[in-house]
Amino acid sequence: SENPARVWIIPAGGGPINELANDSRGKPFSSCYAIREDSGGDIWLLTSDMPYRYDRRNQSFDPFPIPGIPKGALFRDIAKDMNGNLWFATFNAGLLFYNQASGRIDSLPRKLRHLKSSVTSLYARPNQSGLWIGTLGYDLHHYLPGTDSLELFYKKHNDSVTEVLNMVNHLSADQDGLIWVSTISGGVLKIDVDKGKYQKFDMKSGLRNNQALSTCGDERSNTWILSGNSISAINKQGQTFHWLNDLSAFGISAFDADLNAGHDIIYDPDRKRVLAAGGGGLLMFEPYSGNKIKEYPLVITKIEYNGKAYTLTPDQTALHRCKVQRNGSLSVEFAGLYFGQSADLRIEYMLEGYDKEWIRADDRLLAVYQKMPSGNYQFRLRAVNQDAETITSLGNLAVSVNPSVWESPLFIVLLIAMLIGISYAVIHNLRNRIREERVLKRFATSLFGQKSIDDIFWTTAEQCVALMKLEDCVLYQLDESRQVLLQKAAAGPKSPYTDRYIFNPIEILIGKGIVGTVAKTLKPELIRNTGKDSRYIIDDQSRLSEIAVPVIVEGKAFGVIDSEHPQKGFYTKADLHLLEKMAAICAERISKYLVEERIRARIARDLHDELGSTLTSINIMSKVAMSPAQGEGQVRQYLEKIKEHSSRIMESMGDMVWAINPSNDSLEKFIIRLKEYTAELLEPTGMTYSFDLHDNLSEIKLNLEERKDLYLVAKEAIHNAVKYSGAGHLDIRIRLADHQLSLEVEDNGKGFREEVVGSGNGLINMAERARDMQAELVIDTKPGRGTVIRLVKHIT
Repeated sequence: SENPARVWIIPAGGGPINELANDSRGKPFSSCYAIREDSGGDIWLLTSDMPYRYDRRNQSFDPFPIPGIPKGALFRDIAKDMNGNLWFATFNAGLLFYNQASGRIDSLPRKLRHLKSSVTSLYARPNQSGLWIGTLGYDLHHYLPGTDSLELFYKKHNDSVTEVLNMVNHLSADQDGLIWVSTISGGVLKIDVDKGKYQKFDMKSGLRNNQALSTCGDERSNTWILSGNSISAINKQGQTFHWLNDLSAFGISAFDADLNAGHDIIYDPDRKRVLAAGGGGLLMFEPYSGNKIKEYPLVITKIEYNGKAYTLTPDQTALHRCKVQRNGSLSVEFAGLYFGQSADLRIEYMLEGYDKEWIRADDRLLAVYQKMPSGNYQFRLRAVNQDAETITSLGNLAVSVNPSVWESPLFIVLLIAMLIGISYAVIHNLRNRIREERVLKRFATSLFGQKSIDDIFWTTAEQCVALMKLEDCVLYQLDESRQVLLQKAAAGPKSPYTDRYIFNPIEILIGKGIVGTVAKTLKPELIRNTGKDSRYIIDDQSRLSEIAVPVIVEGKAFGVIDSEHPQKGFYTKADLHLLEKMAAICAERISKYLVEERIRARIARDLHDELGSTLTSINIMSKVAMSPAQGEGQVRQYLEKIKEHSSRIMESMGDMVWAINPSNDSLEKFIIRLKEYTAELLEPTGMTYSFDLHDNLSEIKLNLEERKDLYLVAKEAIHNAVKYSGAGHLDIRIRLADHQLSLEVEDNGKGFREEVVGSGNGLINMAERARDMQAELVIDTKPGRGTVIRLVKHIT
């Protein structure tokens, strides 16, 4: 071909270069890809079709044919394990194992048979059994031939560090035995096998390129990295140094001419030089030649802040002070007047007072800062060599960041004043709340024990004047039949005497005046100037401010608390808020009084209904029995009836006393009494019974009327079952579900016709009691099928 494969042998100490185009048999080489030295010291030429072993004596390459391997296998690497066996990495034929004892290619171990292509690199530790295998797309392998164990590293820890190990270019080891893996696009990974640690180096950590072709180590524990367009080094501390970036200066276009081929970087420990071949020639340089870099100037070429750019001379830089606005940005461009290789040094910068450590400058030689806190800073530059020694420095640019408005002394003073004001307002509000709670407590205590509406109203008027320091207070009560508000109590000018007398009481129609409007809308009103309110009604005299609050009982207006004062704007929102709470306490006390009155009326009615007629009957039967005309038998009959009526009275009185007792307000006490009644009534008859009770019934509370009506309904249902059903068994069920309390009394008796339901006094009484307690009563019965009486009430 026009460009036959060539191998050049260059004497290290100088002399003629030996160019080889043919092997020891005189046949031309196929495309050459790499030259390797195995752990036994043999040098190998790896080509597209086969490997060749170097004959040092004759300075020629002997073919090392491998039967069964087609042309174009593309040999990439070779390794010799501790048993003397050879391992070949090929791009198109995968991993090959040459058994030194049998002198032929043997089958791969079972765990490696999937490596049929794209094997790129091999590394065997000297005197150790491990074999490292790098691939493109098939993971990084660590195989131990002696134990036939295999370890894979791609995404071993499910992180971004090990995921790059699926695309390996080259494998090597440093003086400490740490494995270095060069990857196609993930930079370089350092693996400490014994400790199981990984460290990744890429563009984020300072490399020029994420494409790493190969690595090598030197005696200073530096690792050299070859990429497509640069050579870099990483020291033992993990710091990155750039050595060759401008390849055109050496006539080399790139180091990565063919991605299918290996691209090696080699360190010569004898002559302490680095060698790398690329497009255009072989590059050799001595990084530790001992040439010291002389001090040279560092200059700031351009400064930009607050939207303006400044180009300064060195003398001007020393006098310039950058006054940067708060939350603004600062950019500084600089340069080092050094004309040697940039790999010999690096420039670092620091903004003292802001940066915690020196920052390495990139190729742009630009430092940018944004949103710095207020304060004074000093921008510094320095140039350091490979040994981190400072060559030259610059530190004469002063930077200050103006404080924001909220950082200024005036703002701080205003802030302190505002905090004092807020603290005063909080304390004042807290004191008002404490005062309000004290007033409300005294007011509520004053209403305790008041036994009539008049007592509640007069006490409220007197306490409003005394506790709120008002000039007057008038309480109106609504007359629903006439739809007017009547003055019922007062304190101040409207009641000048001590005998609860109202001077010249007036009436106000609902919706008229300020008081009538409050009663209609149920919304309190504060009038700061009555002269501007056309609704104002003059009472005993004209006053300039008024406050009115409704007294709401059971969702309706019951009355209005009203106060007037001759001074404009006398009342405040705090007064309105306090008076609203006092009205609510007053309304609550009135509501309790009305409930108590209804209970008293109910008890009086029940006593009259239950006891009145029965006592009348006893009185009549007693007179008849005492008549001389009655015989002994008739007298006995009357006495039996008197006894029966007396027992009924005693039972009714017992039920009433039980219902009135507040200690019996739980459903648990209701169940106990119902069980006692059921046992007392059913056991003499021989009828069996059972109770089916829900678990959480003990938590339910019932008021006086509810527990009395519920008990009497259950009692009547059980009594009717015993008296009329002819049943042999009775089931009593009490359940609670979805806030619905249900009571069921079911017998297995004869039942009765549906048209009879509701005709008896007992059934009528049960229905009325269910209606009073806002419950639903259902009677389910048919002749021959028994009867179920069910009461359902909503419980909140």
